Amino acid sequence: MKNTQSSWLGLLRKSVSAWHRLETFSLIAILIAISVLVFFEVLVRNLNLPVQMRGVEEISLILLIWLTFLGAAICQRDNSHLRVDIFAKALPPAFRGALMLLINIGILLFLVLTIKGSIPLMGQAMVAKTSVLEWPAVIWPAAVFVGMGLSVVYFVTGHAAGLTNWIRRRLNWKD
Repeated sequence: MKNTQSSWLGLLRKSVSAWHRLETFSLIAILIAISVLVFFEVLVRNLNLPVQMRGVEEISLILLIWLTFLGAAICQRDNSHLRVDIFAKALPPAFRGALMLLINIGILLFLVLTIKGSIPLMGQAMVAKTSVLEWPAVIWPAAVFVGMGLSVVYFVTGHAAGLTNWIRRRLNWKD
């Protein structure tokens, strides 16, 4: 039984690691695509080349939105969001813990409300098209939904171990 459990855990760890690499690679690819597209758009415009680059601004904007929300999810995963903690450090440890709990509840509430707000936007955007390329406009709010959804998953999984340990300490549970 223990060997089967460890093989499943190993497979899960490898899958999660592969997912994290895919996310990071996706962000790098999006950033490179934005840079190349904008560079060539500026080059064509400033050199008055007879090439028409239709939709470059629209594609760049869509990619930038996806980059923003996927990047926010990765920052949540890696716990690398910027924090101003000068006030929290000045508090006694008991109050610091309460403040951190309040902040974490606020973050989770913000993420859930953002996801909830993106759902009607996706419904409205299902019938609309983007202005230049006429792609489905759902591409915009889908970035919010996916990025914030991943952020919630990373938030919950990142805090699950700490919450479990806190409950065990409070209830004096032993393994």
